Amino acid sequence: PTARCGRRGPGAVRRARARASAGAASTSVVEGVVTRVARMGKRLTFVDVRAREQLRTRDGEETSTVFVKCAAQVPPVIRPGAVVEFEYEWETRRAKSGTRSGAYVSTTEMRVVELAPVTSVANATSEMLEKFAGVGLIDTTARRSKGFGICKVLLGGDVCSDPNCDKRHDVNEEELSQARESRKRARERSKMAIERERSDDDPHGDANKEAKCVSDRLFAEWCVETFKLKERREVVVADIAGGAGALSFEFHVNHGVGVVLIEPRCVALTPRQRATAKNLRRRGARNDANPDVADAWLRSEIWVKCADEQNEKRMHEHVQRLVAYTEIASSKDINVSASAPPTDVVTLHEAPFDEFPTELPRTVVKSPFGAEIAPFTHIRSEFWTTDSSVGARLREMRPSLLVGMHSDQATEAIIDAALELDVPFAVVPCCTFPELFPHRRTALGGPVASYADFIEYLRGKHPSIRSTFLPFKGRNQVLYKT
Repeated sequence: PTARCGRRGPGAVRRARARASAGAASTSVVEGVVTRVARMGKRLTFVDVRAREQLRTRDGEETSTVFVKCAAQVPPVIRPGAVVEFEYEWETRRAKSGTRSGAYVSTTEMRVVELAPVTSVANATSEMLEKFAGVGLIDTTARRSKGFGICKVLLGGDVCSDPNCDKRHDVNEEELSQARESRKRARERSKMAIERERSDDDPHGDANKEAKCVSDRLFAEWCVETFKLKERREVVVADIAGGAGALSFEFHVNHGVGVVLIEPRCVALTPRQRATAKNLRRRGARNDANPDVADAWLRSEIWVKCADEQNEKRMHEHVQRLVAYTEIASSKDINVSASAPPTDVVTLHEAPFDEFPTELPRTVVKSPFGAEIAPFTHIRSEFWTTDSSVGARLREMRPSLLVGMHSDQATEAIIDAALELDVPFAVVPCCTFPELFPHRRTALGGPVASYADFIEYLRGKHPSIRSTFLPFKGRNQVLYKT
């Protein structure tokens, strides 16, 4: 595969040569391993490469670290771990490049020599690949034994004593220095981003905020209290783009509220949720069990049934996402990773979807209180508008509240649907995706590019939309309408 990083014109870059000093050997092509890719947009991408042969820079220094600027977005096959080759010309280093030593070059074309090894994917374990990556289609024993990433223990300055560590340990001081500098700069960028997005209206100090892992619990508790969900009968909360179902689990199992989860991914239970279900089964199945505990047990059984029905499919899709654009990926894996949502009206109206669980667990069916248990339904589909097959199904369910926790592309669709259906909603916005929604405009007519722009844009949809903040780290602003 080839990545073209710009158009060739009359003054196109010819085969570049390293002109470090007089009499130095010329180099026209560099080959090396990609260590980092930063896609800044369709017209600009930066690729860090560890060259297999050292280059002599204009300053006379020899280095294997190459910082490449491409005047276009490179394809997904160029990812960390891939071996690439390219022709280059020297770039003039800018002051803001900092202290990072290495060769700064630009290129108009980058070719993939070897796809990234699947071992460069942190979560792609051997057991997972052998079971779910396609029997007979690939040879998982032929994978490279060396991991791509540098061992974090080495990065921290210690000696790795783990005999099973598959990360790289054969690194020189230059690589360690570059990796540590990159990690430091990443942390600085993260802090700067947090400072830029900090709102003066947020009453929760950083020291008082809880970890992100409890954000779903806090959001569910806030919704139950704010919208008086336990004081109303036959409540159904529509959790849109709810991922594996963490927020829905909080509503349904822990608060006894009916839920419909609309999400294309499969439902999955975390080890903590599995432990909760096991504990509820032990306590709720007793003859003298507390009625509330017994009901919670039956609700958890629905979740276990739903997750078990989808487990095989979930693992196949998970592996497809992990191995996309690596050495063992098939075109099917790549298509799954790169697929886009439908945009034409006909497709939206006729798009099929599955509902889970396909049947209730025996414990719920046989229970004399099974018919009174708050329902849970998982609709496996994306949600973009009420004017679709999924939207029609949502109307039938007559939701009492629409919610979205960091629901990404679906955030605006949730608010639009709630306003159209005239039901309350609460969303915690996250990513903006300006490239996917170029039509969005701020009150001043500019593009909606930043998080602050996105918040302003969403609040402008209705005068009754209010805002508050929850005490967890990360993007914690809630937009809601009662």
